[in-house]
Amino acid sequence: MYPPVRPRQRPMTTNPDEFRFFVDTSPLDDGGVLVAVSGELDIATSPSLEDVLARELLTGHRVELDLSNVEFIDSSGLSVIIRSFEQSDGRDSPLALRSELSPQVHRLLSMVGVMSRLTFVAPDGSTKPGMTGNGRSV
Repeated sequence: MYPPVRPRQRPMTTNPDEFRFFVDTSPLDDGGVLVAVSGELDIATSPSLEDVLARELLTGHRVELDLSNVEFIDSSGLSVIIRSFEQSDGRDSPLALRSELSPQVHRLLSMVGVMSRLTFVAPDGSTKPGMTGNGRSV
């Protein structure tokens, strides 16, 4: 059983520079693209990730999504991930999550039962469809 979730308090701001959120893209050796996300993936920041993923998927690159440094994720962040996987399905530019997930991301993906619907990239570069709730490959 997980401990109770405490309400998060965030100062009200309209300055995007005050959000703790970063998306970095970098080329992979095989011609793919790594999209690394850090910080808080929520309703205020998820459109930025969605724009980056859509752009990279349209170029035809293989995209690896690294969520290991995501400190917080809400349903809007989850929606971006699921929509991006749905958009990449059947294209020449597959999307895969790096298997090293932050505890917050792993918990949310497990709770909503989508781990088995996603594709994961292991540290050795092998692609594995789906994971069980405990983070082990199926």
